[in-house]
Amino acid sequence: MRAGFFIALLLSLESSALWGGSLQGVLRDGDAPVPGAMVTVRTGGELRATYSDSAGAFSFADLMAGAWTLRAERVGYRPLEQRVEIGAALLQLDLSFESLPLLMDEMVVRARRAAARSHTAAFVEAIEFGAERAPGADLAQTLDRATGVDIRRYGGLGSFSTLSIRGSTAEQVQVFLDGVPLNRASGGGVDLGSLPVGGVASVEIYRGAVPARFGGNSLGGVVHIRTQALGDRASVRLHGGAGSFGTRQLSASVAGPWRGWSYLGLVDYSSSRNDFRFWDDNGTEYNARDDVWARRLNSDYRGLRGLAKIGRTLGAARLQIHNTLDLSHKGIPGIGNNQSLHTRYDTWRNITEAALFGPLGRGRAGYRLKAYHSREVSEYKDLRGEVGVGIQHDRNTTLG
Repeated sequence: MRAGFFIALLLSLESSALWGGSLQGVLRDGDAPVPGAMVTVRTGGELRATYSDSAGAFSFADLMAGAWTLRAERVGYRPLEQRVEIGAALLQLDLSFESLPLLMDEMVVRARRAAARSHTAAFVEAIEFGAERAPGADLAQTLDRATGVDIRRYGGLGSFSTLSIRGSTAEQVQVFLDGVPLNRASGGGVDLGSLPVGGVASVEIYRGAVPARFGGNSLGGVVHIRTQALGDRASVRLHGGAGSFGTRQLSASVAGPWRGWSYLGLVDYSSSRNDFRFWDDNGTEYNARDDVWARRLNSDYRGLRGLAKIGRTLGAARLQIHNTLDLSHKGIPGIGNNQSLHTRYDTWRNITEAALFGPLGRGRAGYRLKAYHSREVSEYKDLRGEVGVGIQHDRNTTLG
């Protein structure tokens, strides 16, 4: 009986010696802990794994006594491997990683610089335009969702629309297309209805203080419309849509590289009858007996935009040339109770711009040279005197 007791005790001690070993350690990079490192111990066909915590510590319990191979790995460090002897006592280790620089192939990242937008003292909001848009969506409808912006529009797609920022007038807000001002020297606000949304990548809205690159003389703020940037990969895109009241939109674009140049070409067409119904009080505000539902007449719209861009790298500099052509043809319906049937308003706008920019010295400074030419022709025809007093036929040309 006593002999059996001693045999059982020896077996228990032997089992404890074989499986009672523990290992603890800390991974460091100098004096700083290294968290998230993978630590493995291996002996024979057995493998254990764990990760270091936020203090760089790791631990293993119930390891079989004997020789184990410990390995620690983490991105940015040289793998660490050493042999450890596990016994009945707790084994504690203090391990130091050696930094290992990552060797990578050259990576070139090109994007539109956002520093001027994110590091400006002005209060700015940027609205990004997706590749696809809903039929009937125009620039005025998109800007109407911005904070502090009030849109006044007088109909459907392509109708005369102006905007004000924080209670300003439309004349006090400057509108730019790729850095080129659209406000006329004679005054008056910019008609957003004559600006197609095709090819627009984003719109930046500056409230209050205006950055110096826009002249800094706008009392009501600035709206900066950016068109799509040049692409480094060949792509062809077609987009079409249709909606109520005869609304149709069709857009096609092609972009890619060619012999060291990057190019972008886009054509966008939109049209609508805008013959929606409205409640007509017949000009008698206090007489409800003659009020009827009427259909809007002579409110149709057709617009076409053509956009062409080319650019290439010249050493450390970048050259870009682009041309934008906007055409619009629309009717002027007049007041609700006396609609016109033949009054028309047509606009033609062409903007050509060339820009050369690059770094100076070691890249701490830079330069940007820009030249542009803009020409806008508008024609208003009321040959039957349906709107206002008398016959009117005005043709205005604005150069910039």
